[in-house]
Amino acid sequence: MTTEIGPTMSDEPIRPWEELRSTGILWLINAAVFHPRGFAMAVAMGDDDKLIGWKLLGDGSEPWRFADDVDVPFADVEAFLDDHRPKPRLIHFDRELTEADAEAIKQRFLAAQHQPPKPAA
Repeated sequence: MTTEIGPTMSDEPIRPWEELRSTGILWLINAAVFHPRGFAMAVAMGDDDKLIGWKLLGDGSEPWRFADDVDVPFADVEAFLDDHRPKPRLIHFDRELTEADAEAIKQRFLAAQHQPPKPAA
């Protein structure tokens, strides 16, 4: 039985577990949830490079720290999420825009990009 979580879930394909590593999602989960608490989520891969399970590493006594450059895995996560954000649409106008029209379009665009709007000057 499949349970839908949100209104767009049915449109999303079921993704393979292996993508947790390739998209950087596993890194993000570890960096945000487990590493600061002294744990790490590790995945176990089978001989066919398929994810067969996961386990929790660490004892929670001290945070995990790595000297790795976080820009690379973070960029992977952002690229994955960008693929799932709404794409801008072209707008055709049959009249001249007012300043109020332009501000409304700007606010809608910023909302679609998941960025907080900046106060008008």
